[in-house]
Amino acid sequence: MKFLIDYTPAKHEGADNHRDESYLYEVNVSGSIFRNREEKNPAGFNGVTDNNEIKRFRWDRVNEMVEVSV
Repeated sequence: MKFLIDYTPAKHEGADNHRDESYLYEVNVSGSIFRNREEKNPAGFNGVTDNNEIKRFRWDRVNEMVEVSV
């Protein structure tokens, strides 16, 4: 499923996001989650862009997700 995600990353393009700016990402989400190493709790999910770039999204930084009709 493809989603448009409004997200506030801790880092954007390798630089710290000190202003807490949000960005829009259009990604395919398959339901793949990742976990915190220390706590083993689910922390977020993975998405793949049209350029096959993998993006990771933490639950606590997702502002909004909207499914995109294909």
